[in-house]
Amino acid sequence: MTKKQLKVIGMVTNLRLKISRRGNPYTVFRIMDKAGNTLKVFMREHQNIHEGEIVEVTGVLEKLK
Repeated sequence: MTKKQLKVIGMVTNLRLKISRRGNPYTVFRIMDKAGNTLKVFMREHQNIHEGEIVEVTGVLEKLK
C-alpha cells in the first residue's frame, strides 16, 4: 500500500453525510479540480460543506489497488 501526503483544491460533488453501522457519522464526496479530475474523499464526522462549494482538502492518499 502506497501512502502520500497531498493537498487538493476543487469543487465538492456527490456530497453524502452518512452514519456507519456503529453509529459514527462520516462524510464522503468527490472533489473535482479545474481540469475535471476527481478524487473520492472520506472524512470522519459530518462536515459543514455544501455541494458545489470550493474547498481545500489536505490528507493522506492511500492507493489500495
